[in-house]
Amino acid sequence: MDYKRIWLKYHTKQQIDDSDNMLTINAIPTESDDSAAADREIKQLINLGWTIESTCPIIGSTNILNSKGDDVYTTYTIGIEVFMVKK
Repeated sequence: MDYKRIWLKYHTKQQIDDSDNMLTINAIPTESDDSAAADREIKQLINLGWTIESTCPIIGSTNILNSKGDDVYTTYTIGIEVFMVKK
């Protein structure tokens, strides 16, 4: 059995609002040239008889200081790892 791991890498669009004593962070994963290339590779492998065995989200985190100087951490999805096998 053959095994492959492919990383579907996203770009992250962050929207930060630090008003009314409330820090709001939206970290939005967006498609990119990297994710499009991974999609093409996955499609090609499926056409060659490979199957997707499982997927797993990959997360990242960022440390941001709010207007008061407090540390705020945000965690968000930066990609998906795709595990493929060919039996």
